[in-house]
This record gives sequence, C-alpha cells and structure tokens, in this order.
Amino acid sequence: VEQGLIFHIRDRVSENQFRGIFIDDSRNRAERATIVAEYGQIVQRPEGTFLVMRDGNVERRRPKERDPTIVVFKQYTFDLSRLAPAPQVLIGLREKYVWELLFPEPDDTALKNSPGQFRVELHDRIIAPLYPLAFGVIAFTVLGFPHTTRQGRAVSLVVVIAAVAALRLGGFMAMVVAVSYPAALVALYAAIAATLGFGGYLIWRGQALELDFGAVVRVALARLEHFVAGYRILLPLHGMLRRLGSSTASGDR
Repeated sequence: VEQGLIFHIRDRVSENQFRGIFIDDSRNRAERATIVAEYGQIVQRPEGTFLVMRDGNVERRRPKERDPTIVVFKQYTFDLSRLAPAPQVLIGLREKYVWELLFPEPDDTALKNSPGQFRVELHDRIIAPLYPLAFGVIAFTVLGFPHTTRQGRAVSLVVVIAAVAALRLGGFMAMVVAVSYPAALVALYAAIAATLGFGGYLIWRGQALELDFGAVVRVALARLEHFVAGYRILLPLHGMLRRLGSSTASGDR
C-alpha cells in the first residue's frame, strides 16, 4: 500500500468483507507489527474508515527485545483513514469571487502558477458589465434618431452589427494577448471608453450619426479608378468603375 506497509487478502466475500487477512506494518522503526486475522470488514464511520478484523493475532517485535509480543484477539481495528490521500479541492479562476481576485491570498496557487491569466480574469470581470452598455450606446447612436433618405435602415443595421462584433471580438483578442502583454488591456479600456464617450456625446446632443454609404462607395470607386488609370491596366474595368460611380451618384440624388 505504501512504503513499509503490506496487505494481503486471501478471499473477498463481498464489497467490504474479506477472509484471510495478513498485514505487515514496518513504518514505525521502533516497532514492527504483523497482523493475521480470519475475517475482516471495512467500516465507514464519521471519524474515518476502519478495517475491523476478527479471530486473529498481533505480533509486535521491537529491535531491542529478543522475543516478540503476541496478542490473540477476537476483534481488532486498523485505521485506514490516513492511507487514503486527502482530497484536494482546486478552485478555478472562473469560480473565484471578484474580491478574491482583487485581494488574492499570497499563497494562492493560481496566482503563483499563472499570474497573467489571473490578471486577465480580474479585468474580464470588470469589463463584462460595460459591454452591454457599449452595445446599447452603439445601437441607439446609429438607429435611435430619424434618418434622411440618403441612408437606408438596412445599412444602419449592418453598421450596428459590424460595430458590436468588432468591439466584442476585439475584447476577446485583447484578453488573449494580455496574458503575456498587459498593455493590451489599456487598448481595450480605451476602445470601450471611446465608444461610451463619443456615443454618449451624440445622444446628449440629440445628433444622429449620419452614415453616407453612397459617399463612401464613391470615394472608394474613385480611388480604385485612379489606380487603374494610373497604371494603364485593366482598361475594361476602368470603364465599368466609371459607370458604377455615376450610377451611385444618381441613385443618391
């Protein structure tokens, strides 16, 4: 079972009952005990786990004594509690309270093994309540005011979805990078603060965020057209880009 302790069982009668038990215990250097019993049973009690043996004898031998001491017993109890390893309860970072992350114990295993992950978990708990607020500000800034006919509702909805996804995915990436580079947390806090600050300012002013999608497309097409014409390549594409830009401008009018 462990160094200096030998168990031998001749027959197993049931889950907890045995016959022909032999125990040799030499863990104590001052005394060696050998136990032989006909019957044994494992008993669970509030104070621990015990092997109760019946009809046997105990032989105790001390190094300084010539003859061993033999005791015949009707019932003898052997403590098994300290043979079983003590259960180790490991609390993960996700299971810790916020105050345990803010004020960790000096001997905290998680803090010693992975201080970077410990730091990321703390800041993730702090930032998590700010995400819904930032998402609401983005949605209200883009969709919460009347819009002109130059900007369709579908375009605004796509912009909201893209902005929310970019902020949340950026948060995930920042948390991953912050395990090794804590400066990434500064960028994440700055992005959330900018979203709340700029969006809150527009909401306070009652000013809608105009997104002239047609103008953006025209600028992009103009730059692409200039690039194609400058290098004198893809002449059919050059003409198609000009027609596309003209149709976009007329559609806005």
